Amino acid sequence: MSIAEKRIEMNKSKVWFITLVIVLLFVMVTPGAAAQQLLNVNIKVETHFYPTGNSGPFIASGPAVDAGLICPTGIATDIYLKGEGLQSGIGGTYLVFKQFVCDNGTGTFTMKLVARTDFRGDNAHWNISSGTETYENLIGAGKDVGVYFPDYSGVTDYFSGMVH
Repeated sequence: MSIAEKRIEMNKSKVWFITLVIVLLFVMVTPGAAAQQLLNVNIKVETHFYPTGNSGPFIASGPAVDAGLICPTGIATDIYLKGEGLQSGIGGTYLVFKQFVCDNGTGTFTMKLVARTDFRGDNAHWNISSGTETYENLIGAGKDVGVYFPDYSGVTDYFSGMVH
């Protein structure tokens, strides 16, 4: 066998091996990928600022709700709230943990929200930090747009993102 023929045989072996590896990876990853499909979610929360704590109703919609990953309604309560940099007068950063309690009794999930407000506008993002019962393994993240009530007695948050 000539050198050229040996190289062709080696290249055929490499192609066969690479194809086998790709097929095996596809077979191993496909079931997990299907179980981890990200679905869009939109959550509207009307948080009222009370001296005893902030809370209000939420309504969720989108494919994640349709698939049962998130309940459609409930009450959201701020279980932790800290503001920093507010003394500057030009903005600050808020760290908020919101607990969502589902009306249908399927459990709760907690969202970590980090919001920055300054002369450039508001910038907020969220992620799911924990959950109970149905939402024990819920994972997700996204963005938030908050609009204060006209009398500043609360804020309506429009959370959008993806969960699985």
